[in-house]
Amino acid sequence: MEEINVRYGLVDTLRGIALVSMIIYHTVWDMVYIFNEQWPWYSSVYAHIWQRSICISFILISGFCSAMSSSRIKRGITVLLGGVLVSVVTNVFMPDEPIYFGVLVLIGSCMLISVPLDKLISNVNSYAGIIVSLALFLLLGNMDKGYILSFILPRSLYKGPVMSYIGFGEMRYKGADYFPLIPWIFIFLAGCFLFRIIRDRDMLKYAKKGIAPFSAMGRHTLLIYLVHQPVIYGALWLFYKAAA
Repeated sequence: MEEINVRYGLVDTLRGIALVSMIIYHTVWDMVYIFNEQWPWYSSVYAHIWQRSICISFILISGFCSAMSSSRIKRGITVLLGGVLVSVVTNVFMPDEPIYFGVLVLIGSCMLISVPLDKLISNVNSYAGIIVSLALFLLLGNMDKGYILSFILPRSLYKGPVMSYIGFGEMRYKGADYFPLIPWIFIFLAGCFLFRIIRDRDMLKYAKKGIAPFSAMGRHTLLIYLVHQPVIYGALWLFYKAAA
């Protein structure tokens, strides 16, 4: 059985590495879109893959950790409220690039939704669960753009915040950081199934040691996520002011 409330240093390390990658990515984003650096490569497919790797890492690890947590409801509410705070702040200070349904709203929602899904998930073969989850993520990946594979979806679905939250993204709610439940919940569920595989193969004992300082960062993911953008912006503002 899993060891509830035990810190796994390797998991924290992986989360810390994802945090570092995210901080670098957002630093470059600020330099390009706020401080007007002309870096065309940032619009390339390579930058898109970089951004996607960060998102998938965070959400997959969140599903993994949620599956072994004894306080998903409390943690889910905390993360969800953090996402709401981000939405309020960006609407006030970045009205041109607001965040309505960002990654924290997604992860908090997935934590809460996974609680009533426990029984269903426990009856699904873990390997099949990962395969189906990843397949659904790929299949439904363009739903926010108005289609699934080659099928055009009715435009009537794309109205209002609730539908945007689900995955039918109305343009004004997509903002700068849009992570709807569909398809991203399937990456979260893949993380839940991955935990079960690691647990059932008695491999958790190999995950207790981490690598500092990444593991230290990984233990404070929510706090770092909430403060990193203001800190990055302030540091860049001082840099460009001094360089002017």
